[in-house]
Amino acid sequence: MDMHGTSGEVVHDDSAESLALEPRRYDQVAKAASAGIMSHRQVDSAVVEISGPPGSLVFHLWCTLLPEDDPSATIDHISAGLIANVEKILGQAFVTHDLNFTFAQRA
Repeated sequence: MDMHGTSGEVVHDDSAESLALEPRRYDQVAKAASAGIMSHRQVDSAVVEISGPPGSLVFHLWCTLLPEDDPSATIDHISAGLIANVEKILGQAFVTHDLNFTFAQRA
């Protein structure tokens, strides 16, 4: 939002603009996290959603794994490494991690 100063210059209210951009930024980061998870050969599908106001963010994951191999390494990578990296990108920790893992039907 722009505000006019007394000398005629335009002053940007960065706090209002950054608050308006946050949901869009969360969506972009969530899409990137989903793509990163999908790069694992054991993952059939992954959807990440980041919700909540700044300072009270929640990380939601719905992930379907292929049943061929032991999923422990993939689950550990997501729950420890990936979430920590997303927190670094956003500059804040999640208050909750809602992780939902299911297995695809065997072909």
